[in-house]
Amino acid sequence: MGKLFTKGVLIIAGAAGLIFVSSSAALADDVVVAKVPFAFIVNGVQMPAGNYRVTQDETTPVVSVKSADGLHTAFVLTNGLSPETAGPNPELVFDRVNGTNFLSRIVGVENEGREIPLSPTVLKQEQERTRVAVLAQPLTKQSRHGL
Repeated sequence: MGKLFTKGVLIIAGAAGLIFVSSSAALADDVVVAKVPFAFIVNGVQMPAGNYRVTQDETTPVVSVKSADGLHTAFVLTNGLSPETAGPNPELVFDRVNGTNFLSRIVGVENEGREIPLSPTVLKQEQERTRVAVLAQPLTKQSRHGL
């Protein structure tokens, strides 16, 4: 009877896990795609120039940045931005510090933005800083199936 009870509990737990995974997928992620014409850094990860898909799960402040070829991926904690601060257009914004590009802001649909603060180490070494924006395209649920 003990083994039967354990199997039943495991089956129920597995089913609950599947429901949780499918319901969190149904919550939908905010996704933008962009062609970045230069190499950049996200959370210490070097990313080459290319096409990127930036995804944020609506339930967490974690953003994933993934190259179109799937070879480069980075995850980073972000801070929310007010719509006024985020700006009107979907875009990826980079801070160029001493010639190195750091992803610093993501603006998606409806002026929803996320900010990626520069690390204290980078800020200590800062001598020159400029901001560069790359236009991004938000993906609707219907257009995501092809990517």
